[in-house]
Amino acid sequence: MKNCTSCGAPVKGNSKVCPYCDIVLQDESGEGIAVSESKAAEYPMKWHSIVLALLIIGAVLNVLIGIVFIMRENVLTPRGLMDITEYKNKYSELVNSYRFMNVTRIAMGVFQVIVWKRLKGYRSNGPVSLKVLYVLGIVLNIVNLSWMSSAMNTNMFNVWNCCYIIGLVVMLIINSSYYAKRSELFVN
Repeated sequence: MKNCTSCGAPVKGNSKVCPYCDIVLQDESGEGIAVSESKAAEYPMKWHSIVLALLIIGAVLNVLIGIVFIMRENVLTPRGLMDITEYKNKYSELVNSYRFMNVTRIAMGVFQVIVWKRLKGYRSNGPVSLKVLYVLGIVLNIVNLSWMSSAMNTNMFNVWNCCYIIGLVVMLIINSSYYAKRSELFVN
């Protein structure tokens, strides 16, 4: 494996264009190679940079929201921070649901950093880790919404929550396809 002379990123030996900065690489004779000849030119890596940014932003938010709950027992809702002390007597099981949700939120934030590091380093387990992250997000959201629905004896699968879960499914499908096309880049 060689490094790009422009950005320094690792580039597979037979690549003709850097998949990270789209710079035309030189062959052994020092001649440039046409961009149209390169598979990397067909599959640019701009979305990869967006995914990396979203992972870090999501990790920071998940950890902060989880810590705020643990420290102050406040829950982030679409209307802002909500103190759950008023629910403790009426819905005792709801408090356990919130605790579970926020502990798993912190764990997911830590896992997002791990996935970010794997994708940024072009590790072979990076794309699979991203799929696992989305599947865990989907499953944990469904479990938590079911638990909250049971605790409050109401349906918590409202439009907002269902759209969030559908968004995770869509991101899983998009990113699975995106990284499958670029699987030769993730060899470390």
